[in-house]
Amino acid sequence: MRMNKSLLFALASLISTSSFAFQELTVTNKSNAYATGRAGYSPCSSFAGEKGVLQPLGTMTIPQMALDLYCKPNCNVDIYISKSCSGKSIATAHVDYNNGVTSVSNHNAGAYHIAGTGHNMYLEAGAKKSLFDLIFGAF
Repeated sequence: MRMNKSLLFALASLISTSSFAFQELTVTNKSNAYATGRAGYSPCSSFAGEKGVLQPLGTMTIPQMALDLYCKPNCNVDIYISKSCSGKSIATAHVDYNNGVTSVSNHNAGAYHIAGTGHNMYLEAGAKKSLFDLIFGAF
């Protein structure tokens, strides 16, 4: 009987751990710039040291714990091209605790573009160009 309780506890732990992992948010940097972020009144992500600074051409996972603290039930994350949330925000991402990124507003579309849905977001250099701009922009 004791073994059955232990097995049940291990199974419950495995299920709860996998559901927590789903809440993480992955950010991919496709540019040569450093980036940081701030959710509402939270400290700058660089407060966590190097783990809180998105490295050029790198990937960062925002852990469940950070979402629990600052994005429950949702939050707006201001994104900066700096190592310390300095300067003007280049974009604001609306993050829902259960659904991840639901929208992104780019403030400086000429230099950088932020996009994402669900539990994935990315940063790239240069504006996202429409098909019209790509075809007729050279004229």
